[in-house]
Amino acid sequence: MKKSLIPLISLLALTACGGAPASFVPDGGTEDGSGEAEAGSGVPTEISNDLDAYSYQNGTLTITGLTLDSTPEAVTYHRTAALDVKGFNAYSMQEDSLDRMFIGLAGRSADGTVTAVIAGDGGQFNRVFNGALYARSGGFDAPEIGNGPGAGQVSYAGNYAGLLNGGVNASSPTSVLLPVPAGTDPSLVPGQAARVQGDVFMNANFTDSSVNGSIYNRTLVDSGMALPTVVLVPSDVQTDGSFGGTAEWEDQTDIGSYAGVFGGDNARWVAGGISLNDVDPNILDELERGVFILEQCNTAAAAVCDDVAQ
Repeated sequence: MKKSLIPLISLLALTACGGAPASFVPDGGTEDGSGEAEAGSGVPTEISNDLDAYSYQNGTLTITGLTLDSTPEAVTYHRTAALDVKGFNAYSMQEDSLDRMFIGLAGRSADGTVTAVIAGDGGQFNRVFNGALYARSGGFDAPEIGNGPGAGQVSYAGNYAGLLNGGVNASSPTSVLLPVPAGTDPSLVPGQAARVQGDVFMNANFTDSSVNGSIYNRTLVDSGMALPTVVLVPSDVQTDGSFGGTAEWEDQTDIGSYAGVFGGDNARWVAGGISLNDVDPNILDELERGVFILEQCNTAAAAVCDDVAQ
Protein backbone atom coordinates (compact mmCIF):
# COMPACT_ATOMS: atom_id res chain seq x y z
CA MET A 1 0.00 0.00 0.00
CA LYS A 2 1.18 3.49 -0.76
CA LYS A 3 2.04 5.79 2.12
CA SER A 4 2.27 9.55 2.25
CA LEU A 5 5.85 10.66 2.84
CA ILE A 6 5.39 14.41 2.53
CA PRO A 7 6.31 16.59 5.50
CA LEU A 8 4.51 19.96 5.88
CA ILE A 9 1.92 18.99 3.28
CA SER A 10 -1.30 17.10 3.87
CA LEU A 11 -2.26 15.47 0.60
CA LEU A 12 -6.02 15.03 0.41
CA ALA A 13 -7.95 12.37 -1.48
CA LEU A 14 -9.88 14.97 -3.46
CA THR A 15 -11.64 14.69 -6.79
CA ALA A 16 -10.70 17.20 -9.47
CA CYS A 17 -13.74 18.86 -11.03
CA GLY A 18 -14.55 20.42 -14.36
CA GLY A 19 -12.82 17.85 -16.60
CA ALA A 20 -11.17 14.43 -16.53
CA PRO A 21 -11.65 12.78 -13.12
CA ALA A 22 -7.96 11.94 -12.67
CA SER A 23 -6.39 15.33 -13.28
CA PHE A 24 -5.27 18.34 -11.22
CA VAL A 25 -4.95 21.62 -11.48
CA PRO A 26 5.48 32.26 -12.96
CA ASP A 27 10.64 34.77 -11.91
CA GLY A 28 11.60 34.28 -15.61
CA GLY A 29 11.39 36.75 -18.47
CA THR A 30 9.96 40.22 -18.07
CA GLU A 31 6.56 41.26 -16.79
CA ASP A 32 5.83 43.22 -19.96
CA GLY A 33 4.20 41.67 -22.98
CA SER A 34 0.96 39.87 -23.59
CA GLY A 35 -0.56 36.46 -23.91
CA GLU A 36 -3.95 34.89 -23.76
CA ALA A 37 -5.62 31.57 -24.43
CA GLU A 38 -8.92 29.82 -24.06
CA ALA A 39 -10.11 26.25 -23.82
CA GLY A 40 -10.91 24.67 -27.16
CA SER A 41 -7.92 26.33 -28.83
CA GLY A 42 -5.99 23.09 -29.23
CA VAL A 43 -5.18 22.34 -25.59
CA PRO A 44 -6.44 18.83 -24.66
CA THR A 45 -9.35 18.86 -22.21
CA GLU A 46 -7.50 16.64 -19.73
CA ILE A 47 -4.99 19.50 -19.38
CA SER A 48 -7.28 22.55 -19.62
CA ASN A 49 -9.83 20.91 -17.28
CA ASP A 50 -11.80 23.63 -15.41
CA LEU A 51 -9.80 26.58 -16.80
CA ASP A 52 -11.66 28.24 -19.66
CA ALA A 53 -9.30 31.12 -20.51
CA TYR A 54 -6.55 33.40 -19.24
CA SER A 55 -5.09 36.79 -20.04
CA TYR A 56 -1.49 37.47 -19.03
CA GLN A 57 -0.60 41.03 -20.01
CA ASN A 58 1.75 43.63 -18.52
CA GLY A 59 2.24 41.63 -15.35
CA THR A 60 -1.50 41.12 -14.76
CA LEU A 61 -3.10 37.66 -14.72
CA THR A 62 -6.84 37.28 -15.32
CA ILE A 63 -8.44 33.85 -15.02
CA THR A 64 -11.78 32.78 -16.53
CA GLY A 65 -13.77 29.67 -15.73
CA LEU A 66 -12.38 28.30 -12.48
CA THR A 67 -15.32 27.36 -10.32
CA LEU A 68 -15.75 29.24 -7.03
CA ASP A 69 -12.67 31.47 -7.30
CA SER A 70 -14.45 34.88 -7.28
CA THR A 71 -16.68 37.18 -9.33
CA PRO A 72 -17.13 38.35 -12.06
CA GLU A 73 -16.45 35.44 -14.40
CA ALA A 74 -13.06 36.86 -15.47
CA VAL A 75 -11.12 37.27 -12.19
CA THR A 76 -7.92 39.29 -11.82
CA TYR A 77 -5.58 37.49 -9.44
CA HIS A 78 -3.20 39.33 -7.09
CA ARG A 79 0.57 39.21 -7.63
CA THR A 80 2.01 36.96 -4.89
CA ALA A 81 5.78 36.87 -5.32
CA ALA A 82 6.23 34.68 -2.23
CA LEU A 83 4.79 31.78 -4.24
CA ASP A 84 6.94 32.23 -7.37
CA VAL A 85 8.28 29.04 -8.93
CA LYS A 86 11.47 29.04 -11.01
CA GLY A 87 10.59 30.56 -14.38
CA PHE A 88 6.99 31.42 -13.42
CA ASN A 89 5.33 34.35 -11.64
CA ALA A 90 2.75 33.56 -8.96
CA TYR A 91 -0.65 35.12 -8.38
CA SER A 92 -3.43 34.24 -5.95
CA MET A 93 -7.10 34.76 -5.11
CA GLN A 94 -8.98 34.15 -1.85
CA GLU A 95 -11.99 36.31 -1.04
CA ASP A 96 -12.12 35.40 2.65
CA SER A 97 -10.68 32.83 5.03
CA LEU A 98 -13.46 30.29 4.40
CA ASP A 99 -13.40 30.64 0.61
CA ARG A 100 -11.18 28.52 -1.61
CA MET A 101 -7.63 29.79 -2.07
CA PHE A 102 -6.43 29.71 -5.70
CA ILE A 103 -2.86 29.97 -7.01
CA GLY A 104 -2.00 30.98 -10.59
CA LEU A 105 1.46 30.40 -12.09
CA ALA A 106 2.16 32.23 -15.36
CA GLY A 107 5.16 32.08 -17.70
CA ARG A 108 6.09 33.64 -21.02
CA SER A 109 8.96 33.38 -23.47
CA ALA A 110 11.40 36.31 -23.64
CA ASP A 111 10.02 37.34 -27.04
CA GLY A 112 6.40 37.02 -25.91
CA THR A 113 5.43 34.48 -28.57
CA VAL A 114 4.38 31.70 -26.18
CA THR A 115 2.72 31.75 -22.76
CA ALA A 116 1.55 29.10 -20.30
CA VAL A 117 -0.65 29.35 -17.21
CA ILE A 118 -1.79 26.93 -14.53
CA ALA A 119 -4.29 27.82 -11.83
CA GLY A 120 -6.05 25.88 -9.09
CA ASP A 121 -7.07 25.67 -5.46
CA GLY A 122 -5.84 23.37 -2.69
CA GLY A 123 -9.17 21.72 -2.06
CA GLN A 124 -12.26 22.24 0.08
CA PHE A 125 -15.41 20.21 0.67
CA ASN A 126 -14.01 17.10 -1.07
CA ARG A 127 -13.34 18.76 -4.43
CA VAL A 128 -10.58 20.67 -6.26
CA PHE A 129 -10.91 23.05 -9.23
CA ASN A 130 -7.95 23.64 -11.54
CA GLY A 131 -6.66 23.72 -15.09
CA ALA A 132 -3.75 24.63 -17.38
CA LEU A 133 -3.58 26.37 -20.75
CA TYR A 134 -0.84 27.48 -23.14
CA ALA A 135 -0.85 29.64 -26.26
CA ARG A 136 1.23 30.87 -29.19
CA SER A 137 1.01 34.18 -31.02
CA GLY A 138 1.63 33.91 -34.76
CA GLY A 139 1.99 30.80 -36.84
CA PHE A 140 4.30 27.80 -36.87
CA ASP A 141 7.74 28.61 -38.30
CA ALA A 142 9.68 25.35 -38.45
CA PRO A 143 13.51 25.46 -38.40
CA GLU A 144 15.29 25.08 -41.70
CA ILE A 145 16.29 21.47 -42.35
CA GLY A 146 19.94 20.97 -43.19
CA ASN A 147 22.63 18.28 -42.95
CA GLY A 148 24.66 17.18 -39.95
CA PRO A 149 24.24 17.47 -36.17
CA GLY A 150 21.64 19.95 -34.98
CA ALA A 151 20.26 20.59 -38.47
CA GLY A 152 16.61 19.60 -38.16
CA GLN A 153 17.19 17.78 -34.87
CA VAL A 154 16.71 20.50 -32.25
CA SER A 155 17.02 20.38 -28.46
CA TYR A 156 15.04 22.51 -26.01
CA ALA A 157 15.42 23.24 -22.30
CA GLY A 158 13.50 25.23 -19.72
CA ASN A 159 11.37 25.31 -16.60
CA TYR A 160 8.38 23.37 -15.32
CA ALA A 161 5.81 24.49 -12.74
CA GLY A 162 3.01 22.37 -11.32
CA LEU A 163 0.27 22.28 -8.68
CA LEU A 164 -0.87 19.30 -6.60
CA ASN A 165 -4.35 18.48 -5.31
CA GLY A 166 -3.02 18.46 -1.75
CA GLY A 167 -3.20 21.44 0.53
CA VAL A 168 -0.35 23.24 2.27
CA ASN A 169 -1.17 23.49 5.97
CA ALA A 170 -1.87 26.94 7.40
CA SER A 171 1.10 26.43 9.74
CA SER A 172 3.50 25.93 6.84
CA PRO A 173 6.03 28.75 6.31
CA THR A 174 4.93 28.92 2.66
CA SER A 175 1.22 29.34 3.47
CA VAL A 176 -0.51 32.54 2.34
CA LEU A 177 -3.95 31.33 3.46
CA LEU A 178 -6.04 33.96 5.22
CA PRO A 179 -6.27 33.18 8.96
CA VAL A 180 -9.51 31.58 10.14
CA PRO A 181 -11.22 32.66 13.37
CA ALA A 182 -10.34 30.70 16.48
CA GLY A 183 -12.57 27.69 16.99
CA THR A 184 -13.44 27.28 13.29
CA ASP A 185 -14.43 23.71 12.52
CA PRO A 186 -11.53 22.10 10.54
CA SER A 187 -13.97 20.73 7.95
CA LEU A 188 -14.60 24.29 6.76
CA VAL A 189 -10.97 25.33 6.26
CA PRO A 190 -9.69 25.49 2.64
CA GLY A 191 -6.29 24.19 1.59
CA GLN A 192 -3.47 25.74 -0.41
CA ALA A 193 -2.19 23.86 -3.45
CA ALA A 194 1.31 22.41 -3.18
CA ARG A 195 3.73 23.67 -5.84
CA VAL A 196 6.10 21.58 -7.96
CA GLN A 197 9.10 22.87 -9.89
CA GLY A 198 11.48 21.11 -12.24
CA ASP A 199 13.56 21.20 -15.40
CA VAL A 200 12.50 20.06 -18.85
CA PHE A 201 14.64 18.76 -21.70
CA MET A 202 13.13 17.94 -25.07
CA ASN A 203 14.44 16.77 -28.44
CA ALA A 204 12.48 17.50 -31.60
CA ASN A 205 13.19 16.27 -35.11
CA PHE A 206 11.54 18.41 -37.76
CA THR A 207 12.35 15.92 -40.51
CA ASP A 208 10.61 13.09 -38.66
CA SER A 209 8.05 15.52 -37.18
CA SER A 210 8.51 13.97 -33.76
CA VAL A 211 9.29 15.05 -30.21
CA ASN A 212 10.19 13.47 -26.85
CA GLY A 213 11.86 14.41 -23.56
CA SER A 214 11.55 14.41 -19.77
CA ILE A 215 10.72 16.53 -16.74
CA TYR A 216 13.48 15.98 -14.20
CA ASN A 217 14.80 17.55 -10.97
CA ARG A 218 11.17 17.65 -9.86
CA THR A 219 10.74 18.99 -6.32
CA LEU A 220 7.85 19.84 -4.04
CA VAL A 221 8.66 23.50 -3.41
CA ASP A 222 6.74 23.68 -0.15
CA SER A 223 8.54 20.76 1.51
CA GLY A 224 11.77 20.24 -0.48
CA MET A 225 10.81 16.64 -1.22
CA ALA A 226 12.30 15.21 -4.45
CA LEU A 227 9.90 13.66 -6.95
CA PRO A 228 10.61 11.11 -9.71
CA THR A 229 11.41 12.02 -13.31
CA VAL A 230 8.49 12.08 -15.76
CA VAL A 231 9.19 10.78 -19.27
CA LEU A 232 7.51 12.43 -22.26
CA VAL A 233 7.36 9.53 -24.70
CA PRO A 234 7.76 10.15 -28.45
CA SER A 235 4.82 11.79 -30.21
CA ASP A 236 4.13 13.42 -33.57
CA VAL A 237 4.48 17.12 -34.36
CA GLN A 238 1.46 18.24 -36.35
CA THR A 239 1.55 20.59 -39.34
CA ASP A 240 0.47 23.50 -37.10
CA GLY A 241 3.38 22.91 -34.70
CA SER A 242 1.35 21.28 -31.96
CA PHE A 243 2.14 17.93 -30.36
CA GLY A 244 0.92 15.65 -27.58
CA GLY A 245 1.50 12.22 -26.14
CA THR A 246 1.75 10.00 -23.09
CA ALA A 247 3.64 10.71 -19.86
CA GLU A 248 5.29 7.75 -18.13
CA TRP A 249 7.53 6.76 -15.25
CA GLU A 250 10.96 5.56 -16.29
CA ASP A 251 9.65 1.98 -15.90
CA GLN A 252 7.15 2.77 -18.70
CA THR A 253 4.10 2.95 -16.43
CA ASP A 254 1.51 5.27 -18.00
CA ILE A 255 0.80 8.16 -15.57
CA GLY A 256 -0.86 10.82 -17.74
CA SER A 257 -0.44 12.97 -20.82
CA TYR A 258 1.40 16.02 -22.14
CA ALA A 259 0.91 18.46 -25.01
CA GLY A 260 2.41 21.65 -26.37
CA VAL A 261 3.10 23.96 -29.28
CA PHE A 262 6.18 25.44 -30.97
CA GLY A 263 6.34 29.22 -31.37
CA GLY A 264 8.61 32.07 -32.41
CA ASP A 265 11.02 32.43 -35.32
CA ASN A 266 12.45 29.05 -36.36
CA ALA A 267 10.38 27.42 -33.61
CA ARG A 268 12.70 28.92 -31.00
CA TRP A 269 10.22 28.40 -28.15
CA VAL A 270 7.89 25.75 -26.77
CA ALA A 271 4.93 26.11 -24.41
CA GLY A 272 3.08 23.12 -23.05
CA GLY A 273 1.14 21.45 -20.30
CA ILE A 274 0.90 18.13 -18.52
CA SER A 275 -1.67 16.19 -16.52
CA LEU A 276 -0.49 13.41 -14.16
CA ASN A 277 -2.60 10.93 -12.25
CA ASP A 278 0.42 9.66 -10.32
CA VAL A 279 3.12 11.93 -8.89
CA ASP A 280 5.21 9.54 -6.82
CA PRO A 281 4.80 5.79 -6.24
CA ASN A 282 5.06 6.46 -2.48
CA ILE A 283 2.21 8.97 -2.27
CA LEU A 284 -1.49 8.14 -2.09
CA ASP A 285 -4.21 9.69 -4.28
CA GLU A 286 -2.08 12.48 -5.68
CA LEU A 287 -2.89 14.37 -8.87
CA GLU A 288 -0.75 16.98 -10.64
CA ARG A 289 -1.17 19.42 -13.49
CA GLY A 290 1.62 21.66 -14.77
CA VAL A 291 3.04 23.83 -17.55
CA PHE A 292 6.44 24.48 -19.16
CA ILE A 293 8.23 27.10 -21.26
CA LEU A 294 11.29 25.93 -23.22
CA GLU A 295 13.91 27.58 -25.45
CA GLN A 296 16.10 26.12 -28.20
CA CYS A 297 19.47 25.05 -26.86
CA ASN A 298 21.37 27.21 -29.35
CA THR A 299 20.11 30.27 -27.45
CA ALA A 300 19.08 28.89 -24.04
CA ALA A 301 21.34 29.40 -21.01
CA ALA A 302 20.52 26.00 -19.47
CA ALA A 303 23.67 24.01 -18.57
CA VAL A 304 22.24 20.83 -20.11
CA CYS A 305 22.47 22.54 -23.51
CA ASP A 306 26.29 22.43 -23.33
CA ASP A 307 26.06 18.73 -24.15
CA VAL A 308 24.00 18.90 -27.34
CA ALA A 309 24.88 19.62 -30.97
CA GLN A 310 24.17 23.23 -31.95
